[in-house]
Order: sequence, then structure tokens, then C-alpha cells
Amino acid sequence: MKKLLILLSLLLLPTWMCADTINYNLNGVLYNLYTDSRSAKLTGLYNKNFPKTVNIPQVIDYKRVEYTVTSIGNDAFYECSALTDVTIPETVTSIGERAFYRCEALVSVSLPSSLTTIPDEAFRYCNHLPTLQLPNSLISIGTYAFNGCYRLSSIEIPNTVNTIGLGAFQHTGIVSITLPSSLKTIEKSLFNFCLSLESVTIPSGVTKIGDHAFYSCFYLKSIEIPDAVTEIGSYAFQSCKTIKNLIIPKNVKSIGKRFIGACKSMEKIVVENGNEIYDSRNDCNAIIEKETNKLIAGCQNTIIPNTVTTIGEEAFSGCTDLISSTIPNSVKTIENNAFYGCEKMTEIVLPDYLEKIGKRAFYDCNNLKSLTLPPTLTEIGDEAFYCCSGLTNIDIPNTVTTIGSEAFYQCFNLKSLTIPNSVERIKHDAFNGCI
Repeated sequence: MKKLLILLSLLLLPTWMCADTINYNLNGVLYNLYTDSRSAKLTGLYNKNFPKTVNIPQVIDYKRVEYTVTSIGNDAFYECSALTDVTIPETVTSIGERAFYRCEALVSVSLPSSLTTIPDEAFRYCNHLPTLQLPNSLISIGTYAFNGCYRLSSIEIPNTVNTIGLGAFQHTGIVSITLPSSLKTIEKSLFNFCLSLESVTIPSGVTKIGDHAFYSCFYLKSIEIPDAVTEIGSYAFQSCKTIKNLIIPKNVKSIGKRFIGACKSMEKIVVENGNEIYDSRNDCNAIIEKETNKLIAGCQNTIIPNTVTTIGEEAFSGCTDLISSTIPNSVKTIENNAFYGCEKMTEIVLPDYLEKIGKRAFYDCNNLKSLTLPPTLTEIGDEAFYCCSGLTNIDIPNTVTTIGSEAFYQCFNLKSLTIPNSVERIKHDAFNGCI
């Protein structure tokens, strides 16, 4: 009986005396105290709205035992919307993912010099944070680390950083930035929708610029692509509306679709001599794929050479200042979205031997006044002339067999139309709104 009472009394001892971890509340800030290592982790606030200022101590004294604060846990200050200032001591070596996620009132954070990583989404949506001093010990910045920090206008990244994750600075207010010299890859969407970005310095060692890397950086005035770059992703500079000149280095071997789409101010495009995959033959102000003779990107000043056989997908998409274009007789295919949204274009001369007009090829070219379809044409793609409201007459040649859905949708000024017996299929709504 006596032994049983002793056993029961041991089982009923307070959990903190039996466990390796003690949960501790210090002035509304919660910590885990680890008895084996004498270390502490900040895990959160007892009340997300209090305190507004947190000064994290280096050491917590609990029952005459000192615990060194070494880390801030995942989601520690998650959506603590009243938090304005945080001081982190030098003893802290790690910060957890989403540690300051959506701390919308946060204006000041002091980071310790021993920190090596800013983890994924650490400061995401801290939209009042104006700047942040990153320590020279830093090696990596995680995915979406500063995404949505709209007022983050300046940040200096130390050259020790060799990895910056996807979308890390997306939707920030950064005006000018120099990327670290050790960086090799500009990840996808890194500066996507940085609407204030005017200047960026890319280090010489970068070999890849990812998809959407500078998408919709409206005020980015110029970009110098380093010689080491071999790959440029799709939409990399899409909608960078103030870039005027672009030089593609000779080592570039892969360029994604619409990488300079809707760059409305683009005046000059040059591929460096010696590039094995692409060229700008005859000073054409365009990028042409050598093996296929496909023009993959052009601008308002492009003169299409007579060796080109295909106008590539989205090649002139969003060139809103393109007024007219003459396509040489060597071209047999105009691919999807080739002249999409060229809203100022009034005239285009199609080649005599054209066989196919792709989907949305002239979508919303609403100032296009006249058009002669050549006698070799066999297919008009879906939405090919969607909302080309300036067209008044169309003669479809007797070689055409297919007219795509909504091909001439809302061409409401069309007064004359001839459909030959060769047409085998007219898809739905091909001429909807042409009355």
C-alpha cells in the first residue's frame, strides 16, 4: 500500500518537473524553455494585440536557472496586427517560417548578426515595414520572404547571400536594388509587380532569369543581362513598359514565350554576334530562332527579314505602338497571339503564301482598317480577328476550310463578307456581333 501511494504521488507531480520543456509566459510573450540545453524559443504572444513592442531578452531567468533565447518559432508573431517594434538579441540564430506573417503595423525589426537564413514567408504582408538591415552572416532568403511588403522601399542584400527564393520581393515598394555577387539564379517572380522598381543590378555570375522574374515592373528603365546568362524564362520582362533597349548575350540558349510582351516602349532589340541559337539578322530589331527561322520577339521598329518562315506565338503581343507591319512572302504561319492587342496598328500586309493564322493572332487590333487574305490560306484560328472593329470588308479565299470560333467576333463595322464553297466548318459565334 505504501509503495502504491508513492507511485501515485510521483504521477501527480506538476508536468514541468517531469518534462524536458517548460511553457513560460514573460510579460505576455510565450517561450518554450528546454531544460536539457538551457535554451529558449519564442513561440508567440498570449494576446495577439498585446504587447505592441517586444524586446526579446538574451537570457530568461526561471527558478534560478538561466535559459538563453536562441530561436523564434514558426508562426510566432503570425497576424499580430498591432505589433510595431521587435528587438531580437544576438543570441538568436534562427527565425521560423511565417514568423512575422501579416504583422501589418510592424515598422521596425532589428536582426542579429548571427542569422544565416530569412525563411519562407518570414515577413510576408508586413505592409508598413519601410526598410530592414540584413546581417552580413546571411546566406539565404526564402520563398515569398518579403512578398506584399508594399512600403519596403529599400533593402541592402549582403554579398554572402547565394540563394533568394521564388517571389521573395514580389509586390514590394523597392525602388533600386543591387543583387549579391554570389547569386547564380534569379528565381521565378522574384520582383513580380514591383511597381516602383526603377533600377536593378544583376551580378555577372547569374546564369538564369526565371519566369515572371520582373513581370509588370512598369518603371524599370533599363536592364543589363550578364554575359553568363544562358536561360531567360517566359514573361521574364513582360509589361516592363519603360524599357527601350535590350541586348541578348551570346551565351543565351533558351528564351521563354512573351518574355518582353507588352514592353510598349521597346525600340531596339539586339542579339549579340556569336549566339548559336538566336540572331537579329539584317539589323531587324527582333529575335529570330536560327534553326526554325521563327521570329520569337519583336518591337515597334522591327523589320521582318525575308528569311523568316514563322511569326512566333506572342511575338508582337502588346506592342501597342506598332502602327504597321509588312510580313514577307517567306512566312507561311502566324502563330497564336502573334499581334495580340496591337491596338494602334492600322495596316498589315500579309504574305502571298500564308497558310495559317493562329488563335487570337490579331485579337483586339481594333484600328486595323483593311486586310487582304492570301489565296493559299487554309485556316483562320479561333478569335483570330476578335474585336477588330475597324475592318469593313473581308474576302475569304477559296482555299480556306476552317473558320474558328469567334474568329470575327464583334467586327461590327464589317459591311461585306464572302465565304467560299471550300469552307467545310464554321465554328460557333464566328461572326457574332457583325450585324
